Amino acid sequence: MIGKILRKKLEIVGIDVDYIIGGKRKGDSSCSEQNRELYEQCVEKIHEIQMKLMELSTDVIEVNKMIGSIKKCVD
Repeated sequence: MIGKILRKKLEIVGIDVDYIIGGKRKGDSSCSEQNRELYEQCVEKIHEIQMKLMELSTDVIEVNKMIGSIKKCVD
């Protein structure tokens, strides 16, 4: 389907010719499954961190309000 010379030139610059033509990546499918699991774990961790940051942000706002009311009493 594709000439050997063109294939070699494309692979030299890092293009996965097999993926472009057939939709299949080079390499081990178990590696692909491991990457999928790792990706899902990363997404889950990022979501957890975002939720914690939102909680902390709410807490910081509450503390700032408390400090503001204390400052009014002190002044």
